[in-house]
This record gives sequence, structure tokens and C-alpha cells, in this order.
Amino acid sequence: MGNRFDGYRRLTFQFNDGWKGEDAHEFIGEFVMLKCRVRPPGDQEACYDEAGERIFTVRAPRGLSSGDIINALQDVFTTACRCEHDCCGHLQTRAGLPRRIKRREWVVEVRCFHNI
Repeated sequence: MGNRFDGYRRLTFQFNDGWKGEDAHEFIGEFVMLKCRVRPPGDQEACYDEAGERIFTVRAPRGLSSGDIINALQDVFTTACRCEHDCCGHLQTRAGLPRRIKRREWVVEVRCFHNI
């Protein structure tokens, strides 16, 4: 896989997730995507229009605190719709609490769902 992405520390929290790009951020380093697994939704989850989960394994840059890594990963993998009404059908994601599996490797479980 080996995709790289920039990580940022979110400094202000004035906007919700749909507009979080408007908040102040500070660059903290380049992360590397090592693996991605897809867990499809179960029968009951599909009834509520859940789109399953993505499980990402990521390598963090050197020298960061665990708190900075957790915040950066949750920020990158959480997305929200910008529509001003419900039921638009856009895909949204929510990152769970990232957990460390090796010195610089982290796993993030991301739940995907549609805005209905």
C-alpha cells in the first residue's frame, strides 16, 4: 500500500466535522498507510444503512506523543456531510480510538454510514 498523508494537530474546535478545515491546524508529520481491510456491514447494520468498517494500519512519524498521533488519526479518518438537511445520502465516517500495535504502528477502525 504505502500511501502517504499529512497529519495535523487541530488547534481550535470552533467548527463541526463538516467544516473542520476552517479550524486552525499545525502540521506534525507524514503518516504512511500500511494496510486497509474492509469489513462489510452485517444484516442488521445494513438495515440502518451502515456501509461497514474500514480497518487501517498506519505508521506514524517519529517523535510524536501518543496524544498527537491519536488526535491526528481521528481527525484524518472522521468526515461529515456539509448539507444543511438530513437524508442527503452522503457517506460519513467516524474513527474509533486508534490503538498502538507496535512502536510506530497504529490501527484505526473507521465506521462508515450514509446520512439518511
